Amino acid sequence: RPADYSQGIGKPFQFQDPEIHEARRRIVETAHKYGKFAGTVGGINDFASLVDLGYQFINIGSDVSAIYNYNHDNMTKMVEVMKAAGVYVGRN
Repeated sequence: RPADYSQGIGKPFQFQDPEIHEARRRIVETAHKYGKFAGTVGGINDFASLVDLGYQFINIGSDVSAIYNYNHDNMTKMVEVMKAAGVYVGRN
C-alpha cells in the first residue's frame, strides 16, 4: 500500500514524491507484463492520475476513513445542537 511504502522509505504520505510515483508506475508495468490487473488505494482527488498510470482497480474508501468521517460528522452536529440548547460543550 502506498502509505506503508511511503513510511518505509522515510517519506510518509508524500504521495506526489517522484520515488513513490515511480514505484506505482513499476507496479502497473509489472502487473500488466504478467497479465494481471493493477490495483491500488487512492482517493477522489488522485483517481484520474491513477487511471492514467494504468491502474484498473482503485479502492477509494476504507473502513477507517468511513468510521472517522461518520463520527466526525455526528460530533460536529452534536456540538451544534448542544450549543443551540445552551449546553456547555467545553472549549470552543
